[in-house]
Amino acid sequence: MWHDRRMRRPDIFRYLGPADRVDLHALPSNRNTPRKLEWRADIVLATADGQGTVGIMRRTGISKPTVWRWHERYLDEGVPGLKRDKTRPSRVPPLPPGKSG
Repeated sequence: MWHDRRMRRPDIFRYLGPADRVDLHALPSNRNTPRKLEWRADIVLATADGQGTVGIMRRTGISKPTVWRWHERYLDEGVPGLKRDKTRPSRVPPLPPGKSG
């Protein structure tokens, strides 16, 4: 299937409610906000202001899959979803049956 490079994804938001916009603008102004949370807020604000993925990548230095991940998280969970990291499964392989540490 052919895609026009200028075509935008239809599920990307174009409107931020006033409360979300205030919350997202407040994050970078708090000097205790982790940088990763500032990036997430910047991604959502730039998208709502009409900036495309490539422009956001250039502006933030973040990869395309990461930009898309935070778009999706915001769409699914709103601002609270941006403020938390998801837990990841342990990389330590489980012990074989019958063996305990």
